Amino acid sequence: MITPDTIQIDDLTFEILIDSKTLHKRIEELGKQISRDYEGKIPIMIGVLNGAAIFLADIIR
Repeated sequence: MITPDTIQIDDLTFEILIDSKTLHKRIEELGKQISRDYEGKIPIMIGVLNGAAIFLADIIR
């Protein structure tokens, strides 16, 4: 059954735990925190899990 807090992909139904607006805001906050913590340095970021490239692209911006 589909509700406002779920999404269906093919025959699978997933519960939305964090909405996209909240997630994007937190990623932006993390990026700013990393920028402050590593100011003047060149951090190396490595994505390990599936989908990490998209997350890293957002964080690096």
